[in-house]
Formats: sequence, structure tokens, C-alpha cells
Amino acid sequence: MTGLFGKILILLCCMVTIAESISYKSYYAKKLRKVDRLKSIKSIQFNRPLGKSLEIPKKSAWNKGKEVVCLRDKECDFKQTCNMYSKRCERCKIRMEICRRDANCCNKDLQCVYGRCREPLKRQGGKGHMCDTDKDCNPRMCCAKNNGVSVCKPELEKYQLCSLSPGGINHSIDHHCPCAEGLHCRADFFGLFTRCLRIR
Repeated sequence: MTGLFGKILILLCCMVTIAESISYKSYYAKKLRKVDRLKSIKSIQFNRPLGKSLEIPKKSAWNKGKEVVCLRDKECDFKQTCNMYSKRCERCKIRMEICRRDANCCNKDLQCVYGRCREPLKRQGGKGHMCDTDKDCNPRMCCAKNNGVSVCKPELEKYQLCSLSPGGINHSIDHHCPCAEGLHCRADFFGLFTRCLRIR
């Protein structure tokens, strides 16, 4: 009985070893194919005439047709833009679709705001309007970051949280205005949060 159990254990170990070997070979084969593909694309890009796009077959069987390698938008077809990261022409984006830059949007009246194609923010000094400095905003407002975009925000009112990040990514993406006139950012009664309070 013990001998049979040992044979079964050895057989299982052999099967696991073979499976791992096949898995590693498949993984590295995919990596090599990807590297060869990128090398061939870069080689053709540097040798092609300036301003002309390059068509290459798509690697996926279910994506029939041609992929266009590009370096700039004008090398792509109508209603397409150049993805500056993958160097591929792709369709433009309609309203509220995700985007990286204004040129990704089909409608030239739209802008890439907060990562989506939408109507451009106004510049009239109101809440949520785009700004460069506090002077661009209405009274009792300031120019602060909201998801990385400078917009007009209202000053903080009494009892509102006013804690400010010492720095880092969060601070570079989102800001808030200082406390309104006559208020100061201080620890609250319990000492847990900082709020806009009136100091007598």
C-alpha cells in the first residue's frame, strides 16, 4: 500500500513539473513575439517617409483589417486620432467618453475635462469655472485645483473642515479655499479635526 502511494506521489510531482515547464515556455514565447513585433514596428517607423502612415496587419484573428501606426494625428483617417502611447490610430471620442487630450474628442466644441470629452468649463468667475489666479474668480471665492483642473471654489464657511495635506499627489490634484474672512483653521472642541472657527 505504501509503495503504491509513493508511486502516485512521484507521478503527481512529475505532472506538476511538466505543467510548470509548459507554462514557462508559453510565457516566454509570448514575450519574445511581443518584443519582435515592437522591433519590427520601430524599424519600419524610422525608415518610412515623413508624414505617411504605416498599415500593418492586426495580430488578433477576430480584429480583421489593418492597424495604422502613427506619430501624429494628421497621419490618421477622418474621425481618428493618434494614440501617443501605443502609436496606433484609433477612433475619436464622443461626448462623455474617456480621453487623454482635447484632440481625442470628435466634436471640436468639446474638450477633455476631468478625463472625459465634455463642454469646456466657463471662464466667468463663478463656481466651477476655469481660472488661473484668484483674481479670475468672484468675491469670496478662490482659484483651486479640482481633479487637477484649476477652477473657482467658494471660501470655506464656519465649521467646515479645513485640514490641508502637507503635500504629495493628493495635494497636487485637489485643493480647497482658505476659511472665509474672520474665520481661522483650528482644531475643533474634540481635537479630532480642524475646522473654520471664529476666534474671539
